[in-house]
Amino acid sequence: CWPAVWPHPILVSGKNIFLGRPEDANAAKGTLEVWTVPDSGKLTRIGVTQPSLPAYTLKAFGNLLTVQLNSNNGVELYDATNPAALQLRGSGDLPGCLGYNLEFSDGNLDRGLSVPLGAYGVTRIEVKR
Repeated sequence: CWPAVWPHPILVSGKNIFLGRPEDANAAKGTLEVWTVPDSGKLTRIGVTQPSLPAYTLKAFGNLLTVQLNSNNGVELYDATNPAALQLRGSGDLPGCLGYNLEFSDGNLDRGLSVPLGAYGVTRIEVKR
């Protein structure tokens, strides 16, 4: 049985936990939360931002946080250097119907994100400086 609202992607990267929350009756759009466990041992939310659509998949490449949106082809790139204040650094739509997967992608804050498209080559999403 599927939950009424989904997905709930989660990514643990270093000391930080990134959590995508879907749309619900109380929020117009989903959110992207950042949590950490300080020395007190109590899970603490340190930041929240609102992507243009709810997050579907999360992947980190160093301080580049990649968010696949809950759509067929939207991706947003965030600077996670300061996880308490994520900064949107780029976005784009990938060619539809090609079945891309962030798992096989590569990127960083200097060159953006490269996404393989199988037999159709590679596409890139640039970061804004």
